[in-house]
Order: sequence, then C-alpha cells, then structure tokens
Amino acid sequence: MANHPVNRILSKYLVGIGFVFLQALIATSCLTSLFAQDTLRVVTYNLLFFPGMDGDQRIPHFRTVINAIRPDILVVQELESQAGLNIFLSDVLNHDDNLYQAAPFVDGPFTDSALFFNQNRVALQGLLPVPNTPFRNIMEYFLTAFGEEFIIYSAHFKAGSEPDDQQTRLSESTILRNHLNEQSANSNFVLVGDYNMRSASESAFIKLIEEQTDNDGRLFDPINQSGDWHENSFFALTHTQSTRSVPLADGAGGGLDDRFDMILASQSLLSGGGMHILRDTYKAFGNDGNKVNEAVNSGVNLAVPDSVADALHFASDHLPVVVDFVFGNVISVENVDLIPAEITLRQNYPNPFNPTTTIQYELSVQAHASLKIYDLLGREVAVLVDELKSASIYQVEWHAGKLASGVYIYKLVAGGKTILRKLVLMK
Repeated sequence: MANHPVNRILSKYLVGIGFVFLQALIATSCLTSLFAQDTLRVVTYNLLFFPGMDGDQRIPHFRTVINAIRPDILVVQELESQAGLNIFLSDVLNHDDNLYQAAPFVDGPFTDSALFFNQNRVALQGLLPVPNTPFRNIMEYFLTAFGEEFIIYSAHFKAGSEPDDQQTRLSESTILRNHLNEQSANSNFVLVGDYNMRSASESAFIKLIEEQTDNDGRLFDPINQSGDWHENSFFALTHTQSTRSVPLADGAGGGLDDRFDMILASQSLLSGGGMHILRDTYKAFGNDGNKVNEAVNSGVNLAVPDSVADALHFASDHLPVVVDFVFGNVISVENVDLIPAEITLRQNYPNPFNPTTTIQYELSVQAHASLKIYDLLGREVAVLVDELKSASIYQVEWHAGKLASGVYIYKLVAGGKTILRKLVLMK
C-alpha cells in the first residue's frame, strides 16, 4: 500500500488532515460550553491479557494513557481475572485519587470485559451477561447519568480470519442482535469492544447494522466508515490494531492496519434528545492517520505527544476508541439561537472520505453564503449552498458521486470574507 498513488496525495497534505479530529474537538467543546450541556466521555480499550506476565511493567504506560484521555466510563476487554480488575482499578485508575468504581466482575470463558466509571458522574444500575453467547461473554451494563438511562454492551468477538472464526462471530452477532431487538423503541445503547472484523461486508457486522423487521436493536456507525478496513489507507484514522510493528511478549505486530475496536450506537443516540453522541469526537486515540503498517510511536505522531504514543505502544496492541456524549435537548445546531463570533469554515469530516463528508461553517452575521467545491484546475464541481443565511452554525453533507479520487478545494464566500480549505476524496 505504501506506493499507492493516493498515499502520495495524503503525504502532501498530511499535516492538515492530522489535525481534523483536534479541530472538531475544539469546536465541539466550545459548543458544549455555550449550550450549558453536560458531556460524558466513553472509552473502549482492549488491555491485552491483563495482568498477564508483564502487568507490572505495563501499569505506568496505562496510567499515561488514561491520564491523557480522562474517561468518565472505561470499558475494557481481555481482562483475565478479578485480581486483574482490582489491580487496574487501584494502580491505574485510582493511582492519584479515588475517582473510579468498577462494576462487579463476571468471570466467563476465556478473557472478560469490565466496566469502570467516574462515581461522581455515573451510576451503575445493574449488569448481566447476554444469554447463550457461544464464545466469550457479551456484557450488558445498565447505567444512568444526568437523569438519562442508557445501556453499554461490551463484546470481544472471536478472533481469526478462517471460515470457522467468521461463522462463530456471526453466531455471536446474531444472538446479540436478537437480544437488542428486545429493547424498546428509542432506547439509548451502544456496543463497544473488539469486533475482530476486517471488513464491514463480513456477515457478522452486517447482522448488527442491517435493517430488520424488528429494527429496535439496529446499530449504526457514528462516523459512517463502512468498507474494507484491513490495510486500507483510506481508513487509516480508524485503525486500532496493532500499535506495534514488531510483537512484544504478547499481542500482535505488523503496525496499525485494522479497525478491530469500535463503538456503534442506537438510532436514538444519533439524533437530538436527552442524550446523543458527538460524532466529531469519535477517534481512535493516538492515531494520526499516518501509521498504516507502522507502530503508533513510529516517527512523529501528530495526534498525541511522544510520551503518550510510547505509552500506547507498550501498554497494549490495541488503541482505545473515544467518543463523547452530550446530555440536553438540542435537536440540531441550526435551530439553536447561537451567534458565532466570526465567519468560519471548518475542516470537513471525515477527511479523507468516500463518498460522503460533512462540512461545517459558521456565520456571525446574516449574509448571502456561497459554499462550492472546485477541482485543482479551478473548475466548479458542486454547489452546496448559495442563498441568504441567518447568523448561526450550519452543517452540509456532500456526496462526491462519480468524481475521481484526488484533492479538491471547498470555498466559503460570505459577509465579504472568502475562506478556502482542501479535502481528499479516496475511492
């Protein structure tokens, strides 16, 4: 993949692309403050056979990672025992204070999931293993925060690429989807964990996201990044395994090349309401989009400081996945009476994309707004906005259709101001 022509395009514009998540997070943080809403950070993290034989050596690295993320809810996989839970709680999460509690440990076959939570912001109402799962337990955690009830499911699907492995994952996802379909309409739930799936075309993944007669349990990808993830540079920002190019004592090597770890959400969490997901905050923590088949701490990491990249490398062979949820009844940003400080054009997300991306722009005054897409020869290829707009914050979705892969320019003209940015279409 290193010599693919699209990779040469990416290399040229990497610095700008590498800060997409940071820009989105800053913008989201500002909006949250202005709306006086509460946010909750949820993280899933495969700990790699913890504590294992080298748990003591990895504890300082886990501390560095957790201190950089500061989760409100941390769901982990590959925990080996109750003793491992106790060690992680006391020596990692509560090393500096006594902020976190753990859900009761359920010892199932093979390795297990666990959930830790900030006791000042979250309450645990109960937990159960999903019945009849054929391999590892899939855990169901019932939680409340800021007056809202929600459920977190943690799964670690069967690993491997052989037909038998895929069939086991299909059995697991079928049992889970049938269980999710028992939820009432508009329930708030997410499925987090290690999916061990290389492509969205795998039957097990399709089972989770497909439309069915009973659709209450349908899951959705908050960042809409379906495709063949394995060693595909288009999905570089989503890859979570492996953090290492060369295997250490345990775990995989080969560098970041798979989107194994994910957070999928119910429909209710993708629309406005009492609790909903902030899509722009979703990220594979520590992934700067420039590490396909390389270690997370190879060269310069544009997403995190070197110390955090090193900690991610040595702590586990998986990256954590992070997303924030907001609590409050904001249906859409466009309907909120909020006046931005200036006219702004945000970096599109996702970037690179195929074939759909979202562009956010902000108007501090009522103005005629023009938002258009151009190729590198200056030819207009799409008109997204061309009308009078009130002062507010707007989002526009662009579907690139049959356009060829490459770099394009999007330009906002409004209120006497012109702003241009680059975006990358990769097919």
